Amino acid sequence: MSYSEFAKRMDSLSIEVLRRRATKKWAMRLDGQLLDGAWIAEADFGTAPEVEAALSKAIANNFLGYMPSWLVERTLHECCRFQGEEFGFEIAEECFGIAPNVLSVLHQTIEVLTDPGTPVIVPTPAYMPFLSIPGLHNREVIEIPSPVSPQGRYQLDLGAIAEAFARGAQLLVLCNPWNPTGQTFTSSELAALAEVLSHSKKALVFSDEIHSPLILPGNRHVPFASVSALTASRTVTATAASKGWNIPGLNCAQWYVVDPLLRERFAPAAEKLSEGATPLGALAATVAYSNGRPWLNDLVAYVAKNASHLQRLLANSDTKLHFSTPQATYLSWFDASAYQVEDPAAQIAARGRVAVNAGSTLGKDYSQFFRFNLASPTNVLEDMAKRVIASF
Repeated sequence: MSYSEFAKRMDSLSIEVLRRRATKKWAMRLDGQLLDGAWIAEADFGTAPEVEAALSKAIANNFLGYMPSWLVERTLHECCRFQGEEFGFEIAEECFGIAPNVLSVLHQTIEVLTDPGTPVIVPTPAYMPFLSIPGLHNREVIEIPSPVSPQGRYQLDLGAIAEAFARGAQLLVLCNPWNPTGQTFTSSELAALAEVLSHSKKALVFSDEIHSPLILPGNRHVPFASVSALTASRTVTATAASKGWNIPGLNCAQWYVVDPLLRERFAPAAEKLSEGATPLGALAATVAYSNGRPWLNDLVAYVAKNASHLQRLLANSDTKLHFSTPQATYLSWFDASAYQVEDPAAQIAARGRVAVNAGSTLGKDYSQFFRFNLASPTNVLEDMAKRVIASF
């Protein structure tokens, strides 16, 4: 399938078709009435034809039993190969493991690798579960709001992070690329974070790299564990094909720990995590990594086109909304603080009938922000964006 064919197929999808799908993205309601979906991290584009064909064949062949070991090995092999070919990070296959989802890896990282009662550092704005999961392990969350440069770039507050480690925190949760800001991190930014780690012997990083397949043109993903020998020895990385190839409901993620000593400490977690992934999810991930990259490239190009289209739409309106153009992911971050409304997301839902994520759920200091999903057909995206603009 060429890009033009991909775009033509996506552009043909109407908002009525998407509403009838009734996926979680399109099933949000307010006062009993459906809202159109621009919130949860699902895409409206289906998945790669190769993945779809493999799943159809598997179901036809009644491949619906328990997970076979050969499939786990194949999935991890393809994930390992993808990391090397896409990001230039060559990792031994023995470093990889399988899991049901990225968040399950975070749960186990907290439980197995950190001392009971120690706080967890979460730079904000942050993916919502990062703010709630530590509490399930009786851990304090140290939220660290991220300053914004004059150029509009969010930056990790390294001083505050260092202070939090000094207070006894042992784990920092890094979202790389950064959901919800849509930013990639540069090598120098990650090296500066590594310098902070070097001053605390027990400091570890959980790096969520689930959005790494979705790097928009002109940008680059740097795995945190690849930055230095120190980061390789202090990082648990979780990734998946679920965002890039739009298969989040199939429950299969992958993780890797490069350092053998850290991997040995993580072994109890690895055993628990191996029990939750599904065979269909593993099969889909395997095919996505091995044969689905042309489709992924088309998806990324389409999302980049949507981001540019939205930027033009905003520029040609009189809106005071500020939009951060993403470098990665199909998630975008809006600043509505110029309007000084109590809850922008609620106002958008009530007036525009569009569901977005409230900024207050992504960090204490972000009540005037909201997250907006770009992974819709361009005509649908424009319709929803116009209603968002008209809500203020």
